Order: sequence, then structure tokens, then C-alpha cells
Amino acid sequence: MASALSSRGFAIEIAASHICMQKALEARLKQFPMYFDNQATTPTDPRVLDTMMPFYMHRFGNAHSKTHKYGLDAEAVVETARGVSNEN
Repeated sequence: MASALSSRGFAIEIAASHICMQKALEARLKQFPMYFDNQATTPTDPRVLDTMMPFYMHRFGNAHSKTHKYGLDAEAVVETARGVSNEN
């Protein structure tokens, strides 16, 4: 039970962090004009960000390391994220 509560609390914490980042981005977009130089930066599709967020926060692994579970898991998620972004 304690483990379930702990992981639920962590999920709520991540969701709250995501909402804070989203609000900060919305505020920034209101301050700055549109920026179309994709050579400098490329916007990330929110679906890709949602898929990858656990790997930025707590599921670390090098997608090019195929000799252990961490790398294999990361590779699978990167390929899924690529498929989502290529659909558009």
C-alpha cells in the first residue's frame, strides 16, 4: 500500500511539474513574437514530450546501448516517439 501511495504521489508530482512548465511556456509565448528559425530550435510535439518525460525524469538509459535493459527500454520508447512525430 505504501508503495502504491508513493508512486501515486510521484505521478501527481510529475503532473504538477508538467502543468507548471506548460503555464510558463504559455506566459512566455504571450511575451515573445512567433519564432520561425527551426535551424536554431525545433518545437517538440507534446505527444513526444509526454512519451519521453519519464526518461528525462527517472527512467534513464542510453538508446544506443543494447547490452542492458535500460538501453533497450530507452530505444523502444525513442522509436515509438519517432513514429508519432513522423505521422504528421
